[in-house]
Amino acid sequence: MKYEVRKVDPVSAARMMVVVGLAVGLVVGFLLLVAIWFFGGISGWAAGSAGKVVASLALGVVSLVGAPILFAVIGLICGYLGSGVYNFFANWYGGVYVEMEEREDF
Repeated sequence: MKYEVRKVDPVSAARMMVVVGLAVGLVVGFLLLVAIWFFGGISGWAAGSAGKVVASLALGVVSLVGAPILFAVIGLICGYLGSGVYNFFANWYGGVYVEMEEREDF
């Protein structure tokens, strides 16, 4: 059976993009944490400055917390606006066709 997606609920799309943004932000934040700690520790050790090491540790923790929040906010905005743009064009030109089949093995 073929179905046409005529409208996407903006709040539902935004909510889903927030969850995706949080997940991606956690991965990016962790990678930033490791990179900042590694390179900040090396530069602080090479310069003989304990202040640079402490600053890199603090910046790494901030990136681990800040990246998921930033990605979630971006996902919220993009999900809401993107679904609105889709709804606008789907109303004029038609939606996306999706082929589905009913299965009973679930």
